[in-house]
Amino acid sequence: MAETTQIYIRGKDMARWGYRLVLPVAFVFAAFLPVFAFADQAGAMRYNYVSKNMEFHDGTRWYNFGLGLALGACSREGAMEFDNLLASYQVCNGTVWIKIVGAPTLSPCTKKGAMNFNGSTMLVCNGLLWTNIKGMPSV
Repeated sequence: MAETTQIYIRGKDMARWGYRLVLPVAFVFAAFLPVFAFADQAGAMRYNYVSKNMEFHDGTRWYNFGLGLALGACSREGAMEFDNLLASYQVCNGTVWIKIVGAPTLSPCTKKGAMNFNGSTMLVCNGLLWTNIKGMPSV
């Protein structure tokens, strides 16, 4: 079993920002506001059950993560884990784990597994360098 770690996103802290807005709102709307108000915010991430890809919003549209090779069997569709051995995230498409790949940048980092939404790109730290995992636009 692969080692896992919590996903860290620097820049926009959607959960804390969203809940600050929700608290003053009436209880009836509190459960629904975060879903609708922040669904298309820059830096938001989601699993697309139709295309079976992990996606993020760059502020304008949804983009797939750069997906790579199948790594092994899984059953929790939409689950995302960080593999410390391969220093990369993987997503379960309901059948197999798919490694998320990207282009290394020249920017150093030290927090292995950290994610950073920066401008219109999503970056992941592999322990040495930030890797840009922005793939093709979602259809």
